[in-house]
Amino acid sequence: MKDRELLEMAAKAAGSGVVATPSGAWYEWYNEGANGRPWNPLTDDGDALRLACDLGLRVYPIARTNTGAACSAVGSVTCERLSEVVDLALDTRTATRRAIVRAAAEIGRAMP
Repeated sequence: MKDRELLEMAAKAAGSGVVATPSGAWYEWYNEGANGRPWNPLTDDGDALRLACDLGLRVYPIARTNTGAACSAVGSVTCERLSEVVDLALDTRTATRRAIVRAAAEIGRAMP
């Protein structure tokens, strides 16, 4: 999934507090409950943490694998693995944010 699609599905999972506003060919997301503050859990640690907390996700950041890749996993409260990011080009925080957004996107995709 592309970043835009990930954010769309994650916003759906986050609920009605996040709205998308067209900005040219791209959408910008804003958190209505935070006085219209921009929302992007792919780039903002706080947004990613709030998203994980709101959805009851368990986050497992692992600094590096044996190959040197950043690795993070996210699971449900029942310990079901929802997403995992292993990437040589990412640092651990970026990999963790991306894993959170991927898990949220999977939840959002399953919603009606």
